[in-house]
Order: sequence, then structure tokens, then C-alpha cells
Amino acid sequence: MFSTGTILLHDNLSAAGQSLLFSAPREILVAYDAASARTALERLASAASEGLWAAGYLAYELGLLFEERLEQFLPERTTTPLLWFGLYDSPQRPSAPEIAAMLAKAGDGSARDIRPRLDFPAYVRAFNRVKELIASGDTYQVNLTLKADFQVEGDPLGLYQALAASQPVAYGAYIHAGDHHVLSRSPELFVSGTGNLLKARPMKGTLKRGNSIAADDTGRAALPGDEKNRAENLMIVDLLRNDLGRIAVTGSVKVTDLFTVETYRSLHTMTSGIEARMKEGTGMRAVLENLFPCGSVTGAPKLRAMEIIQDVEAGPRGLYTGSIGYIAPNGDFAFNVAIRTAVIDENDRGEIGIGGGIVADSVARDEYDEALLKLKFLADPAPPVTLIETFKWTPDEGYALLDRHLDRLLASAAYFALSTTREEVYDYLTAATTEWQGPMRVRLTLSEEGLDLTAVALPPNPSRFRFAIAKERLDSGLLWLSHKTTNRAFYDQPRQRAHDAHGLDELVFCNERGELTEGSFTNLFVELGGRLLTPPLTAGLLPGTLRAELIANGEAEERVLALVDLEQADAIFLGNSVRGLIPAIWEKDVMNDA
Repeated sequence: MFSTGTILLHDNLSAAGQSLLFSAPREILVAYDAASARTALERLASAASEGLWAAGYLAYELGLLFEERLEQFLPERTTTPLLWFGLYDSPQRPSAPEIAAMLAKAGDGSARDIRPRLDFPAYVRAFNRVKELIASGDTYQVNLTLKADFQVEGDPLGLYQALAASQPVAYGAYIHAGDHHVLSRSPELFVSGTGNLLKARPMKGTLKRGNSIAADDTGRAALPGDEKNRAENLMIVDLLRNDLGRIAVTGSVKVTDLFTVETYRSLHTMTSGIEARMKEGTGMRAVLENLFPCGSVTGAPKLRAMEIIQDVEAGPRGLYTGSIGYIAPNGDFAFNVAIRTAVIDENDRGEIGIGGGIVADSVARDEYDEALLKLKFLADPAPPVTLIETFKWTPDEGYALLDRHLDRLLASAAYFALSTTREEVYDYLTAATTEWQGPMRVRLTLSEEGLDLTAVALPPNPSRFRFAIAKERLDSGLLWLSHKTTNRAFYDQPRQRAHDAHGLDELVFCNERGELTEGSFTNLFVELGGRLLTPPLTAGLLPGTLRAELIANGEAEERVLALVDLEQADAIFLGNSVRGLIPAIWEKDVMNDA
């Protein structure tokens, strides 16, 4: 589907993201040595004067060519390209649905047998050498990286589709370079130029996202206050200010914002913005010679860090920590930092780089484990998220607990970066009711494709629910427990087995601590001593709308519950906003078979 020379520069972070699709190149520029790289850079400059666009990538090692004291490290010929660019007529600007339709035509693809090239003892040797140089005052920070190999099973474009759905970013890319493919899910801007305005946005400082909305908000608020992350971020900001100053009008370099937290599917990251006005007559080659590679992936001081990298890393980085982007005929350009970027050869063998910044107080085991964790996005892409809200609707009262449902939906939509508004959802729900005559059970979904709704006549409530305790124990930190999504097999499959084997209506689950949590589609309520008790959200459960309403009205209260509480209960109820509270009977004898 994508022929040689096709490049997709892909922004799927927001609905307003602008993507570019380049195809049918007039010319392809590839360089494996210093002389051919210089020739290719000259051709990039002349192509603009011919009205051609350029799009492609720069390997990290190209940066060695731009500094006299580093050029000695560049081999006579590299095994992978120092740069690869196509020259094109104007690109297409496909919409998000058009890109989704293109990618949907790809076959399935996945990464298998992922193996880091360095084991921990080998990593420690490089790490200790960096720490020695930091202690001696040779450097402040070095970005230490390693490679991992993997095998692609299926279609590389299908693998890219899965990664793009799992991790929306602003600076992604797919490149079909003939004998190799490039898959990049980079969230980081290296540098862009519009007219004479230069922008850079380095990333330094990350934090894994909290599974619940409250925990996520707490982490997001804490990240800018972390002294270690602030120091690393500021160090790289100063480095890039210095680099930009080489090609900027005197006094024009400014920091537009510091320690801004950006949120992605799996992490929060701290970024800072830098702008400058470019000196008149500065061409793209001068931009690259003075800025490339990005300081966020080298260390500081930059040149010394790059020398150390050549000494301690096991092999060339290649495209990893290089850059992917485009140059327009009018001189505008934008390039990413090629992190979260894999290269796949014609035999479906892939490689990807991982790593992080080493400073004086870094710990080897922590850094190695964090680097390996960065492979998770490749090995196990999260499934696309579809949110669910299930409503009760009646002609007299409309949607039950509507505001609470909308609050929950919008909070989860914000967490997963799904675009909608309260007004849009309200109008969509209202429009659906025009032909309904009697009570309805309404299922609303929200995904990257938008809103969808199905409705069926509301069946009568059962007089009671028969339930058992599931033998499966759920991790209270599981992300999917805090959000109502279609990713519910861990609930639905055990319940279906219990229904088929024992005729049960519901299963109630426990967490890893043995605490009761919730049913597969209901919240749990236990009446003890005249009080209606329900497990706290910290036990690992969905913030149910009926549950929230009862707590807010003082009709129920949170308390950690265990099996002994079920045994001593005056009454047990299972409920949700569609059914209300339903009396429940605990079938103790089928607990171990559920």
C-alpha cells in the first residue's frame, strides 16, 4: 500500500493535528559517508529553490560531521544511512479519518522476541564510567542508551497502526525507505522554523501516569516540583538556548515557558518552550550544523557528552536520537527527536534504542529498569480505548443521574485524550430520544471515531441477584478498573463462566489484599448495623454513578470490606444506575468454582 519513498508525518495527538503525506519522490538522497552526506545536504538546499519539498531522516551520527573535534569518530562508511531524504512535489494533508482508513488497510503486525543487546552487568560497566566522569567534573549529564532487537510478525505498517492507536503523539512518522521501514512515535519536537521564528521544546522529566483520575492529577501536579527533574530540564534548556543563540538575532532567544507538564497515554512529561528569531540568510544546513543532534539526547556540556557517548556506548545509535521531519520550499521546517523510533529491515528484523539521562545521583538498576520499561509500548501496545456509559431513560424523568454519568465520561475522556464536550454529548443523547415511547436501557460509547449509541427496551428488574465470589484476584492498581471501557474481559469472561456453570447473575471480585471491590457490572453494598457500606475507590473499582449519588446523599458510606463482612451482613445489595439497588444472595458453595 505504501510504496518506496512514501512518508507519513503523523500528528494524531489532537483532533486539530496536521499530518503530511509524501509520495512518489522525484529523487531520493541517501548518504553513508561524510562526502555523500555533504553532497546530500547541498542538494537539500538546492531542491528548495526548485520548489520541491524534502522529507526524511537524519541519523544521530550525522551530528559528528558538524563538529571538527567529533568528526574523527565517524567511520569511513556507516552500515546504515547517515541521512535519507526524498524530494517531492507538494504533500497531501490527509484528515484523521483518511489516515485511519489508510492504516486500516494494513495487515496485522506485532513485535516479537524483543531482546536488549546489553544485559545488566554490561550496562553497569558503561554506567559506572559515566558516573566517574561526572564525579571528576568532566560532564554534568550524559544520555546513555542501548539497543534492543526484535522480529516483526506480520505487516510493519500494521505494527505502526497499533502503536499509533496506543500512543497518540504530535511527531509520529512512518517511512517506507525501500529496504527498510521507520516507525516513530516520538512526542518530542526538536526544532521547527516558520519564517524566521524558531521553536524548540525539549522534554526532560517523566512520571508514570496514575491509574485513577485523582492519582493522575496528584502526579501531574507534583512533577514540576521535583528538584531532580527540574534540574535536568533546566540544564537542557540552557544547552538549547546556547545552540539557538549561534543562529539567532542577538537578544531574541527567550524561554516561553518552563516545566510545563504534557500528558500522554502512559506518562506525564515535563517540557519547556524556547523561541528565537533566526538571523537573515540562515539556511537549513546552518540550522542543522549548529543544533543537531538535540541536546536533550546527548547531555551537557554537549560536545563532551557526545565524546563520552562514543567511548561508552556499544555501537552507533543510527536513527535513534536523530531526527525525522520535512523542509518546505519556502524554508519552513519541522523535525522531531527520534525517540520511540524503530527501524525494520527487509527481513522484518527490527531494532530500537532506549535509554535516559545519567546524572550524579542516578542509580544503575533504576536507570536500566526504566530503559527496559520504555520497550513496553512496542511489546504490548495498549488497545484503542472506547469509553462506555450505560443509562436508564424513562419518558417522565429522562436520563437517570445524567450529570454524574457526564462527569465520569468527560473525566475519562480527558484522561485518554478523547475529544468531546459536555454540550456535544448532551445534544447527542437528547437527539436520540425523539422516537422512544417507554423506558430504555441506553449504551453510549466514545472512541477516537466519536460518539455512538444503542438503545433497547428496559427489561424488568429481577427480584434478587445470585452471586459468588470470583476466584480471580484483581490488582487494585489496574488502570481499567478506574474507567468504564470496552476492555472488560477480565470481568465478563469469569461472570459468563459462572453463569453457564451455576446460573449465577453476578460475580463479586476481591483485590490482591483480599478486600472486596465490586461486581462485574454492579457496585457492592453491605448493610451492617443499620449502615449501608460500600468499598472505597482505593480498593480498585469503578466510580459508579449510583454509588456516588448514595454517598453524596448520606445514604451510603465507604469502608474497606472483607469476606467476613458478607458473612455478618444484615443485607447485601448489588446495584447500578440502570437497576438501582437489588437485594443479593451470596452463594458461598460455588466460590471456588466461579
